[in-house]
Amino acid sequence: MEERGAGKSSTINALFEQEVSTVGNTFLPETMEIQEYDMKEIILWDTPGLGDGPKADEIHTEKIIKKLKEVDINGQQLIDNVVVVIDGRTRDLGSVYKLINEVVVPNLPNAENRMVIAVNKIDEILSGVHWKEDTNEPDLELIAYLEEMMNKISQRLLEDTGIEFNPIYYKAGKTLEDGRQEKPYNMSKVLFNIVKKTPSNKQLCYVNQINKESAVWEDDDNKEKYNENTITNIVDGVEKTIEEIIDETATEYFPKFVREVVKRAKQIIPKVIKSLKNF
Repeated sequence: MEERGAGKSSTINALFEQEVSTVGNTFLPETMEIQEYDMKEIILWDTPGLGDGPKADEIHTEKIIKKLKEVDINGQQLIDNVVVVIDGRTRDLGSVYKLINEVVVPNLPNAENRMVIAVNKIDEILSGVHWKEDTNEPDLELIAYLEEMMNKISQRLLEDTGIEFNPIYYKAGKTLEDGRQEKPYNMSKVLFNIVKKTPSNKQLCYVNQINKESAVWEDDDNKEKYNENTITNIVDGVEKTIEEIIDETATEYFPKFVREVVKRAKQIIPKVIKSLKNF
């Protein structure tokens, strides 16, 4: 979910293998209804951006709350995590704080571990003059500006919700006239945070869905080894899930050979994940 024009659709397209979302290149928001994108192993709900006026925002808010409250056949909340995309060029974040404080947090239990707050379009901040086109990264002045912005957002949300969030900044990249998307920045950090805030038994689903274009994951702030950490997170999630299966089913009635198969799978699956060459 996002404020209007924050680049949520471009973010989805950068993260995943196929183009699941159409990017709006006009002043009109592309997403007007909650759109479902079923990628077999992952389901995305692309929500309308806020900022179209009080009446429209009220309608969009009702739809978002309804979706957040949906449950699956087991009575579990349908939404695993939420990514709030913010337009980094925006000075007035009132609609963003309202979205988080009044819509997401009250309807997303354990929100601090299930929500990612990401600031997009950082290459256009400060008129874009502090973006280094040749190396696809912010200069030192812009980095200082961005760090201060993240701290202000975090402090404001802490005051409003009592929850300490750690916003991240990135560039999804605009869609060019020939249909190609600009090279992103810090998408590896975005993906790492999304995977980290996904239930461990579902993290493996990302492996076949993420964008296999290596260039998407190359440029980041180098604060951590995000790509390696993402793989480690998924591997740990697989191991934890298998251990839970063993614990739940390892009774005297559970065939010994089946337990052995599960244990071997625990050894093999991480190796398969680590063999991904394009990520």
